[in-house]
Amino acid sequence: MHKTAKFAAVAIVMTLVIAMAAYLPATTTQAQSAVELQSAGALEFGPDGVLFIGDSYGAQVVAIETNDMTAPEVAEAPVLVERIDVELAALLGANPLDIVINDMVVNPASQNIYLTVHIGRTIDPGVALARFVKNTGELEILDLSAFEMTSVDLPMAPAFEEELQYGHSERILTVTDLTYYDGDLLIAGVSNQEFESTLRRVSYPFTDDMMIASIEIFHGAHNQQETHAPIVTSLVYEIEGEPYLIAAYTCTPLAKIRLADLEDGAHVLGTTMAELGFGNAPVDMFLYQNPEMLGGGGEKLLITNDQRSATSVTPALFADAELTEGSFFPAGLDQVDMPLTGALHADPLSDTFLVTIRRNVQTGHLNMNSVPMGLWFDAAESIVEMNWPDREASPAGSPNPIDYGFEG
Repeated sequence: MHKTAKFAAVAIVMTLVIAMAAYLPATTTQAQSAVELQSAGALEFGPDGVLFIGDSYGAQVVAIETNDMTAPEVAEAPVLVERIDVELAALLGANPLDIVINDMVVNPASQNIYLTVHIGRTIDPGVALARFVKNTGELEILDLSAFEMTSVDLPMAPAFEEELQYGHSERILTVTDLTYYDGDLLIAGVSNQEFESTLRRVSYPFTDDMMIASIEIFHGAHNQQETHAPIVTSLVYEIEGEPYLIAAYTCTPLAKIRLADLEDGAHVLGTTMAELGFGNAPVDMFLYQNPEMLGGGGEKLLITNDQRSATSVTPALFADAELTEGSFFPAGLDQVDMPLTGALHADPLSDTFLVTIRRNVQTGHLNMNSVPMGLWFDAAESIVEMNWPDREASPAGSPNPIDYGFEG
């Protein structure tokens, strides 16, 4: 970085620290009787079956004690719920066209799958929390009043009236991602401050002491520093023994942010490691390894995308990775395109299966099903040479064979 750029960055940081220190209100926590979800978005599991839900409209994060800690009877059993949008609509007495699945997460203890659902695409939607029970294969709507809940308010949330270029309210971006790490919940989103991209950090059980920092990164596709668009999906990964937030943004930088730099009122400069390709938004990310049956190998990070195939990168390369030059196309870290497209949501089910929600291109409905983890992911869904009876079959098999309804 040139000296002039360094001086400019220092000036920005000093200005922001002074402004935020003068503005910061106190956060507040609420117990069960005062908790009410106005929306339900990002999901994350914490310790002992605690489920965190981001409520952007209500400018809060809610923690639910699910007490869901029983291991599944068959850990490797695949998951299949065809037309899950129709199933949810029937349970909620709604039109399938009004069903919006905002997020999906697997409880690592039970392998039960939780989904945040909106009925209607308005700023006053119906809100539901659904659960797929692995042992029974049943989909259910949870009565939240039956669970112990607490919440924490998020100060400096954007106003509903503030709109983006195409009419989206900035308020929907108050919480874009949740990451639990070492007793703390990292809350990504935007604020109503000049530098909108924001990370909030609060310990759990919730307290009134919240760290709030703004985040700036280099955006390869735009060839400039940016401070508005928020983190979409992230996880914590240790680089040379130090924890970093590995974060993906829309259009599509992949950055690392040192957790030690996240101090209250700070303006943090993250390091962009890669550009994943313009005109795209990331969806989910997770660590994985190829199963032994597919050759094994070292640890990988997979990012699913809404307009591109999934991207696999190698975390062992994170330490030295830095992208400082603009590029519309994938650049920086070495990247491998993986055969997993159209995943609206994805989360590891086990070491060998990934569960996804994808739209069937023929019916238009949403299906939730598991696919093999690793090198091929859902390649077995395609008709290829190895599908013919006289050829060797894919070792991955097909978790969701297509039934065209023909007889005989």
